[in-house]
Amino acid sequence: MMITCGRLKREDFSSVCFDEHQRVLVLRNSKAHSLADLRGQKVCSTSGATSIAKIVAANAILVPVTYWTDCLMLLQQGDVAAISTDDCILKGLESLDPRTELRGAPVTNEPYGLAINNHPDFVASVNAVLEQLRTDGQWSASYAHWIGTPAPAEEYRS
Repeated sequence: MMITCGRLKREDFSSVCFDEHQRVLVLRNSKAHSLADLRGQKVCSTSGATSIAKIVAANAILVPVTYWTDCLMLLQQGDVAAISTDDCILKGLESLDPRTELRGAPVTNEPYGLAINNHPDFVASVNAVLEQLRTDGQWSASYAHWIGTPAPAEEYRS
């Protein structure tokens, strides 16, 4: 999950193991190419998502739902102009409907880590495993296999 200051107050996190960015998913025939292009239009996000702040700041009309697939349904039905959240979620939704397209430059940088409920020894153990995966090449191989591109250099920080 994304590491935020609020979440750090409630739980411990591993080192950053993945960097994501907020973007938008639209229908291919949309004229919107970024969150800024969606001013005054309906944009879907799940209730409580960190992406809500940027949607509101862009003066888009927030449509909150429970599940990301609800957003996809609203987009398919033409009830919203876009969905905005982390790339990894949007890429998954995009794979479900070839009429959609991920667009725009990254709006945010969002570091992901493994949330661990107040157990420092377990965090240390997880970080040791992550570091081993980074140094022996397994992380890079897994990233390339599952994401389809070489792992960026910034993915290798601890």
